[in-house]
Amino acid sequence: MEHSEVQRAPLGLVKFLAWTSGISTLFVTLTVLLVARDSGDMTEALTTILIVVAAQLIVVIPLFRATRLIVRISDQGVFVRLRPFQIKGRLIPWTGIQYAVIRPVRPIREFGGWGIRWDLGKRTGYIWNGEQALELFLTNGKVVVITTMDVEGARQVVNNYVTPGNIE
Repeated sequence: MEHSEVQRAPLGLVKFLAWTSGISTLFVTLTVLLVARDSGDMTEALTTILIVVAAQLIVVIPLFRATRLIVRISDQGVFVRLRPFQIKGRLIPWTGIQYAVIRPVRPIREFGGWGIRWDLGKRTGYIWNGEQALELFLTNGKVVVITTMDVEGARQVVNNYVTPGNIE
């Protein structure tokens, strides 16, 4: 039995980045135009504005759109990868998991945002698109939190491999 899911960017983050990107571009544009008006060099100003807009269109937006959280739960364990930032991803074998819980997650309040998050080596979060998370309590005392879109699918597979009754 296996569970796989690929999570796209969360809507809240998309909106935040769109607003931030738009406001920063507007700010740079206005600042450059004001400086250019005083110096009289509009060619350099337009070049700077073009570079800022091109950087967002060519680098930032495609990188953001390509970002996916890949979660696979199989007989080997729980595999998680935030593509394209992780090349190999992370496999947590079943022998390293003491027990698991599925619970609600609040990305900003608990982890300070989305992505791969950690706090002083005790807890790691793979937080992307999901309001629920699979929280794995490892045998080494660490905790890994992974968002999931398909709670029941994840629960069914984890129940097959973690000691019965250990997933809530």
